[in-house]
Amino acid sequence: MKKSEISDNWFLIFSSIFILLFMLGGKEIWTEEIRWANICQEMMIRHDYLHPYLFNRPYYDKPLLSYWIIIAISHLIGKLNLWALRLPSAFAGLITIWGTYRLGSKLISQQTGRIAAWLLISTYFFVFWARVASVDMLNVAGIILAIVWYFENKHKPCFSSYAIFFIILSIASLFKGLIAAAIVVIALLPDLIAQNNWKKHLRWSLLFGAIPGLIIYLSPFLTSVYFNNQHYTESGLWKVFQENFVRYLKPFDHKGHIYTYLIYLPIYIFPWILFFIPAICSLPKRWGSMSANSRWLVWSLLLLFIFLTCSGSRRSYYILPLLPLAILVTADWIRLGAEQMKIRNRLASQVVVIFCIINFSIFGVIYPLAASNGGEKQFAQDIRQQAEKIRPWPNWHIIISDINPKVSFYLHSPNLVEKSDPAYFPSNKNEILITRLNYFPEALKSKYILIRMKQNLGDRLIGKQEPYTPIALIPI
Repeated sequence: MKKSEISDNWFLIFSSIFILLFMLGGKEIWTEEIRWANICQEMMIRHDYLHPYLFNRPYYDKPLLSYWIIIAISHLIGKLNLWALRLPSAFAGLITIWGTYRLGSKLISQQTGRIAAWLLISTYFFVFWARVASVDMLNVAGIILAIVWYFENKHKPCFSSYAIFFIILSIASLFKGLIAAAIVVIALLPDLIAQNNWKKHLRWSLLFGAIPGLIIYLSPFLTSVYFNNQHYTESGLWKVFQENFVRYLKPFDHKGHIYTYLIYLPIYIFPWILFFIPAICSLPKRWGSMSANSRWLVWSLLLLFIFLTCSGSRRSYYILPLLPLAILVTADWIRLGAEQMKIRNRLASQVVVIFCIINFSIFGVIYPLAASNGGEKQFAQDIRQQAEKIRPWPNWHIIISDINPKVSFYLHSPNLVEKSDPAYFPSNKNEILITRLNYFPEALKSKYILIRMKQNLGDRLIGKQEPYTPIALIPI
């Protein structure tokens, strides 16, 4: 590898780390993140890491691995905060960038891999989901790693190659479910069918290689059942069946339109849709001259798009696993042709620079600034500061009634419960009630220290109205 290529790779690594990690904890906790925050909090409070609860209710909606990773990071850094919640997704984003680079380099050329990696880190929605606490980017990282391993080792049909492949597949499936395994198998089908490659893998080592992966996949579910004290009512394996098979064939929610992904794929790969469309339109003309690997990218992308569209359960971010393949198809087109490549490379380089700056500005500067000087985080700090003037924080019991549950994450209290009764008011001197201002009778004003939540800078700038201001009532 030339010195210039080495320096380019290091610059790519540094830029990716900077964009994905800078001010990672600066933005307020987002709607979907509340689920991971509360489940991990409940696990840590209960010291039960096998039975997830969401707001004191059994909730085995996703496998356990993503919660365990967040909790492990929490122990490493000393507390459960936004960094602990979001670091797994950010690292998964870095792995996805590396996997996309490696796949492009292996299948086509190192230049294609490098172009694809730059396109990915400058894609807004890729960066967005890599900075959100959820399983979706972890799912993408597991999928891309399994595909990379297959192409790196498909000519080494031995037990160790198969075992590692299935272990990667099992770990990926322990994030979001068996959808990871399904996507990998469908993505690899065109290569397996081409020249009857599947016949090379019909051997006993394939069967025996699947055993370690199967053991790893089933272990958390079986352990959860074995150590159940009969109070936990949900089954993890039943949820896997419900979420992956029932939802696909007969969806019970998230029922998007048949054209959902026709809308969201262009949005999710923006700004590279401007290059992706001509890349797709040029396929009939250049199909005969394309390599088998370039054709595999197109076939895999098409099959996965059809597979996801055929499901009745459709949401915008279900399209995320297609991003690396769509980006690689685009990068393959950008590098084609001597004269055309110069023009495309120059234009693509300019767009990369512009959108890397835009992404950094949005996620590293604008979002943290907008979340500052108010909001739920500041509200929780004000409550705790005032309460600790009266008695130590662990001695307080927190009652939350009809407000955004984001506040509960920032309070970090082991003594927190939710009540659905808006007319409830504390009867004990060690209870803090967090409710809405319109529920508070003026006659009780002398009995409590009242703390109002202040809007953050972003809400104040856009003039957002808060008709039901959250308040905390601390008994005097």
